[in-house]
Amino acid sequence: MYCFYCGYKGMATRNGRLTDYYVALQAFFLLFMVIASAVKGANFYGWANVGRASGSGKMAGFFVFWTILESTAWTLGYVTGGAALYKVVTTRKDAMRSQGGGYGLRV
Repeated sequence: MYCFYCGYKGMATRNGRLTDYYVALQAFFLLFMVIASAVKGANFYGWANVGRASGSGKMAGFFVFWTILESTAWTLGYVTGGAALYKVVTTRKDAMRSQGGGYGLRV
């Protein structure tokens, strides 16, 4: 929530420090989501775990379904988060250029 708050308030109030926090935190979270969507083991059931889930006996259908569902959720999360990060970074740069020689969003 703090990451979203920084991005939202930073863009609304033209506060460059908050948008910088958002960019740094969102980049970290995106990396985590990419890793969580791919790995197998631990508490994350990424795309690499579908094969292991299919060999789990009577409950194979259940585990394959939930593994695919969780992997899809992580994948949608980093695709949406990446698009949001891109929009914030490009909007911030556009605003900085449109201000002439000033600081733009750097307040």
